[in-house]
Amino acid sequence: MRIRHLFPVLCSVLMVLSCSNTNNQHTPDGPDGPDNPEPKKEKPAPGVYKFVISDFSTKASVDGSGKTAWEEGDEILVTGGYYPGAITVKLKASDISPDGKTAAVTLDKVPESVFGPDDFYAAWPAGLIDPESTFTEDTFDFTDTDAPLMCAWLKGDTFNFEHVCAAISFSVNGDFDGCVFSGKKWEMVKYSTWSVQNNSEDHNFRNARGKSDYFLRKDLKNGAATLYFPFSLTLEEGFRIYLRKGDSYPKIFTYDSAVDLKRSEAIALGDISSKIQDYSGPAPELPQMPVFDKITRFDVKEVPELSGLCLTSDGSALWTVGDSGWLGQISFDGKVTKFWNKTADMEGITIHPQTGDLYIANEPNSVIRLKAPYDKPSTFEKVITVPEASKYGNSGMEGIAYYKDDILIVGTQSSANVWFYKTDGTLVKGPISLKKVYTGIVEVGGLCYDPVNDWLWVSDSETHKIFVFDSELTHVLAEYPVSMIHNNESVCVDHKNNCVWVGLDDGDEANSVSAIYRLDFTGLN
Repeated sequence: MRIRHLFPVLCSVLMVLSCSNTNNQHTPDGPDGPDNPEPKKEKPAPGVYKFVISDFSTKASVDGSGKTAWEEGDEILVTGGYYPGAITVKLKASDISPDGKTAAVTLDKVPESVFGPDDFYAAWPAGLIDPESTFTEDTFDFTDTDAPLMCAWLKGDTFNFEHVCAAISFSVNGDFDGCVFSGKKWEMVKYSTWSVQNNSEDHNFRNARGKSDYFLRKDLKNGAATLYFPFSLTLEEGFRIYLRKGDSYPKIFTYDSAVDLKRSEAIALGDISSKIQDYSGPAPELPQMPVFDKITRFDVKEVPELSGLCLTSDGSALWTVGDSGWLGQISFDGKVTKFWNKTADMEGITIHPQTGDLYIANEPNSVIRLKAPYDKPSTFEKVITVPEASKYGNSGMEGIAYYKDDILIVGTQSSANVWFYKTDGTLVKGPISLKKVYTGIVEVGGLCYDPVNDWLWVSDSETHKIFVFDSELTHVLAEYPVSMIHNNESVCVDHKNNCVWVGLDDGDEANSVSAIYRLDFTGLN
C-alpha cells in the first residue's frame, strides 16, 4: 500500500484515540465513577452475634475484679448511635459458653446504624445507662460509677468488651455491714454519672463525670467488696477503708503506697483481717455546712482600701486595716471608734486570743505585731518574714489568721500559697498551694481560722467567693459566691452573732467607699 493511501487511515485512528482519551479525562466512567462505583459497605443484618468479655489485669494476687463471666439474665444495650433505635439483648443460659466469656446470640432484628465509625456499639449493664443522655453518638451515659462497666464496638460479628473502670477488692473477717473508701489526700473517688465514648478510632474514653464525692460507700457481701472507679484512680499517698458496723466505724485499714490504676487494672488486697486497726475518730463524711441566708452592707468611709478584719478580744467590735497603713476599730454598723496610721501596706489582721496582741500582714513579705493594750500604737515590731513572698511584690502577703498553739497562718495573693509560722517567727510548714488542694480557688485575699469548727475560711477576690477548707488543708468543704462584693479582701467568722463579716476594698479612687458586709448563716455554730 502506498503512503498516500495510508494517511487517511492513520488520521482516523488518531481521531479515535484522541476521542477515547478525552472521554477518560472528562467523564467519570473510570474505576471510581458512577458506572464503576466502589462497592457499598454491607450493613449488618439479623443473625448470630458474639459478645466477648476481656480479662481484668490485677496488680496483686489474682481475683475476680470486674465482670468475669456472662450470666443468665444479663442485659446488654446495643445501639447504632441513636438511642431510640437501640435494642436490649437479654442473655439466656443457652447463649453462654462453658467458661462464661462468650455469649452467642441470634438477633432477629438489629438497630439502624446512623452515627460514628462503627456500625454498632454495646454497653453493659444496660440498666445503668441513662436513655435521655445517651440519645445520639457513640457515647453511653452511666448513672453509677461504682460498677464493673463495659463497652464495645462491633468488629465483624463480634463485640469485644473492654472494662472502663479501675478496681480495688478486699475481704475481711467479722460481722461488718459495709465500708467507706477515701484517699488520704481527699481525692475525688466517686461520681454520680459518667459518659463513656468507645469506638474503633477513639480509645481515649470520654471522661465527662457528674457530681463528685470524696467518699465511696459500699455494703459488704459475704465479708467482701470490690470498689470501682471510672476510667482511672490516682492517689498520691494511698487510701483508707473504714469498716462499718451499723452506724459506727470501729475498724480501719490503711494503704500507705501511692496508687496509679488505669482502666481494667485492679489492686487485689485479699484478706485484710490481720491488717485492720481500731478506730475511734470522726465518721468518714463531710460535715453539715452552714447555709448562707442574707447579706447586709455597712459603709466604712474613714478607712480607705479596707483590706483586713478580725474580732476584738471581747467580740464586741471589729479591728480593721487598710492598704495605706490605716488601723482602726469599727462597730458592727461601720462606725470608727479608734484610728491610727502607720506607713505600711497593711493587708490583713488577726488577734491572739490569749494575749490580745494584734498581728498584721504587711505586704509584700512580713508580719508586724502591735502588743496589747495598744497604748503606744507607734511601736510596731516585725516578727515574721516570709522570704518566698518577696518575689510576689504587690501580690504578696494578703491574709493572716491566728490558728492555735501560738501558730499563725499567712497567705499570699499570688499563687494562693499559705504558710504556718510560730509567733516567734519559726516556720512550722509551708508553702502549701491552695490551688493544688482545690482548683477552684485563685488567690488568698483574706484568712480566718474558725476554732469552733476547726475550719479555715479563705476570701478570694478574683473568683468573688468565700472558700472553707479543713484545718489541715487537705480538701475544700464549701464555697460561697459573693459576687455582690466586687473586691472581697477579708473575712471574719463571728459565732456570737451567727454571721461572717466580709470586707470590701473599693480601691483608692476619689469616690470610693470601703464597706463591711454581714453574711448571716444558718448552722454556723
